Amino acid sequence: MKKWLLGLCLLFGLATLSVCSFSDGLLIGKTQRELQDAAFSDKGRVEVPEDSYKIGTLGGRKVRMSSYQVQDVSYTDTPTAFSKDWETYKAPPRTYDSVLTGFDFYLNYETGVIRDIRHDDGFYDELKVSGTPWIFVGVGNNLHPLDKTPDQFDRLLATRLRTTNPPYRRYVRLPDEDLYGLEQYRVLGINPETGLLYRNEPGNNEDDIFINRSKDGHVLSYIACATNTDVPNPPCSHKFLFRKSGLDINFSLGYSRHRLYDWRKIEGQAGKAVLAFAEAADKDIEAVLIMKRREAKNEAVNATGY
Repeated sequence: MKKWLLGLCLLFGLATLSVCSFSDGLLIGKTQRELQDAAFSDKGRVEVPEDSYKIGTLGGRKVRMSSYQVQDVSYTDTPTAFSKDWETYKAPPRTYDSVLTGFDFYLNYETGVIRDIRHDDGFYDELKVSGTPWIFVGVGNNLHPLDKTPDQFDRLLATRLRTTNPPYRRYVRLPDEDLYGLEQYRVLGINPETGLLYRNEPGNNEDDIFINRSKDGHVLSYIACATNTDVPNPPCSHKFLFRKSGLDINFSLGYSRHRLYDWRKIEGQAGKAVLAFAEAADKDIEAVLIMKRREAKNEAVNATGY
């Protein structure tokens, strides 16, 4: 893949909410196809087969996903886009034993529908609607030892709550003002030069933070939302761990702050979507085993005559 094409796709991806996807060297997506039509002859096009699937091991379970639904699929041996090995990298054939590092997709959390680029007419218009139900779902495999510790997000919050931080980055918890069952943390300092709250000043980059804790006090969900709530979709980034049904993974979500009230449902729907990928793999593996048993039985019949 030429670096200029990578840069072009990344640029367009930022403009269209990260639709550019480099999956083991496979370029997919509606916008990408249009770029290829303009830039390449038929010989240079990259096509995704109708029955194309991504498979591998994620968080302790096998998964099977449509290439038309997931993007940015990477494995432990996939080089980064800016690695010197990227241009010459050729992905090996993937099996269910290939270990995934992560992937992402778009999910309408109200309906449970995962975006499929073959049937996404109106998708970009829906993204622009204030309070859109579409969320960006990033999935990561908990491969690093630090990913296994219960204080992973405790450390993240602790860096924001340091009293040594400058005033415009100094967070405090709003006492007795939990929102939707979440602890609230804000930068409340006042700029002595302007008399304005730091969080209300133009160019402020310090988000409001919302925390969900376990019974033993560990941070389970870490949500950071933009303070400019007067725009159609002020962004929230939402991190949480998912350790259920044999899966050990982490999520990084992106959605409109106007949907923060539904954070529990959003977590549930994201987890349900990935569990569906695992269930699809289970069914596929079982179907292959059944087919092999039948083939073995037929071979035995042919060899013995009965």
